[in-house]
Amino acid sequence: MPEQKKVNPHKNHRRRMKQQFIRGGIDQYEPHQVLELLLFFAIPQRDTNPLAHRLLDHFGDLASVLDADYEELCRIDGISEHSATLLVLCGQLLSRYHKEKKKRPKFSNFDEINDYLCAQLTHEKCETLLLLSLNNRCQMINCTVVRTGTVTSTETSARELVQVALRDRATAVVVAHNHPAGLALPSAEDVDATKAFVAAFNMMEIDVLDHIIVTQDDYYSMRGSAYYAPLFSKAVPKINARSNRKG
Repeated sequence: MPEQKKVNPHKNHRRRMKQQFIRGGIDQYEPHQVLELLLFFAIPQRDTNPLAHRLLDHFGDLASVLDADYEELCRIDGISEHSATLLVLCGQLLSRYHKEKKKRPKFSNFDEINDYLCAQLTHEKCETLLLLSLNNRCQMINCTVVRTGTVTSTETSARELVQVALRDRATAVVVAHNHPAGLALPSAEDVDATKAFVAAFNMMEIDVLDHIIVTQDDYYSMRGSAYYAPLFSKAVPKINARSNRKG
């Protein structure tokens, strides 16, 4: 009877861990597994599990590992310059991420939203379409220039706007565009485009709070108009009412 080959239980371990992370995220992992996965990218073809445990035994927890100095990390047996650099980079990257995230404004009323979008568009010389993506606390996720030039092409604008909102994982959005040499009033094309993108967002269960039209010294809120207000989502974040025009 031919001898059966022993199956290596660790074969494809890295690949499985990476795929598991992609499917389920980081919360499914214990701290040593997070470090084990992270060290894959600095240490090729070696079991990083013992090293992950060694780091936690020395520093106490995951946060302390990522806060550690480069020199102190290098004193840990098995930590190379590449590994130490990666760990320091991750710690500083997290710090920068949180600082940048805190800079994102949280709006308490529609006037603040209008003022923010006017500041983005007032000095634009060509027609520009913006999408303000918001979370369920009315905090900005992103403010994206979706298009410049002709921005009221109904089908294309709606598709592009939805793609951006889905990318941002927005729960609510405000659309804005400018009339560089015109009045702060919606044109027939603006109204048609609004109906199209509101319908597209409704299919994705994303609330459209407003469509704002900006000129150099004024703006018009379509939601603030009794005539156009029925176009927009009734469910809005807990923010206060505002005026329809700047003046």
